[in-house]
Amino acid sequence: MSVHCLRWAGVAAAILLAAGGHAEQKAVFGEYAIHYTVFNASFLRPEIAERYGIVRGLDRALANVSVLDAAGRAVEAPVTGSFRNLLGHVEPLRFRTVRQGDSVYYLASLTYPHAEALRFEIVADLPGYGPATVTFQKTLYWEE
Repeated sequence: MSVHCLRWAGVAAAILLAAGGHAEQKAVFGEYAIHYTVFNASFLRPEIAERYGIVRGLDRALANVSVLDAAGRAVEAPVTGSFRNLLGHVEPLRFRTVRQGDSVYYLASLTYPHAEALRFEIVADLPGYGPATVTFQKTLYWEE
């Protein structure tokens, strides 16, 4: 495994372990893999949330996206996205880029209603490929 991949894995592991080990998903587009996860921000340890400027709370979640090339190296690829509820109300996701060493990932905080299925759409503008869209559904629950 490359040093780049190890560093990314370390950063992602810190956030994912802090989040209680919620499963990450990925979608492959050509030579790129878009990794994504959405989880309740209250699962983050307070010191991790503070380090990354993430607000924890009953109804707060975090979307975490990263793009890797076929060799497992982090790729800068602007990320945008949104989520919608079952009534069709759309909320934009405002991703911010986080760089740590050779790792690059994109974080967006969101507020959500209890126990409602949300449909997410994430778009990464992949170098030499163009926009790649990932869609998925996730039900989030308020955590006390």
